[in-house]
Amino acid sequence: MFRATVAGDCDVTKCLIKLVEYLPAKMSVAYYCMVGLPGVKLLNTIEIFNMFEFTDGDEKKLSNVLEQFDAYSSPKKNEVYERHVFRCCVQQQDESLDSYVTELRLKVKSCNYGDMQTSMLRDQIVFGKHNKKVRERLLREDSLTLEDAIRMCRASERTEKQIKIFEKPFVNTEAPVGVDRVFRVRTPCSEGERSSNKSGIESLQWTND
Repeated sequence: MFRATVAGDCDVTKCLIKLVEYLPAKMSVAYYCMVGLPGVKLLNTIEIFNMFEFTDGDEKKLSNVLEQFDAYSSPKKNEVYERHVFRCCVQQQDESLDSYVTELRLKVKSCNYGDMQTSMLRDQIVFGKHNKKVRERLLREDSLTLEDAIRMCRASERTEKQIKIFEKPFVNTEAPVGVDRVFRVRTPCSEGERSSNKSGIESLQWTND
């Protein structure tokens, strides 16, 4: 197994060269491209590599080396806490379904659900949907899949938008066309009234400008 010793302050470039020289030529090129000097500095270079444990021959495989580096550099996460955050993620009132699903997909990656990840996503969409009627409809489905839940929620979202458009009051600001006069017919009146208003009909003028 490859071992490297570091005496005093180690130059990052020299440490990288030692590691790359140990790897096969083709892997060395890939390693330079994928990690680069800034990445190696963050990993504390060769001292960290010496702490890794490999089975026989695995230390010569670039994929295994990078996997060890990723595991070392990734922040440790509390699985219980990450799952709690995921389960508390509900759709906000003005949040679109696609935005909500995207957020759930990002959060579920830290939960380590394994093969249950898809079903947990489906469940959280049902639990977190802000529309109670849609949630009830989803719960009535016996064999609900993640794709079914997303499709049904999207359809409901489109319908809600269309209903809001229909419910907007329609105001006709245009004046009636071709109407110049409006006549109001008065009811029969007494003899005295007829003498004061012989026509019995009061006309109102309505002109179009």
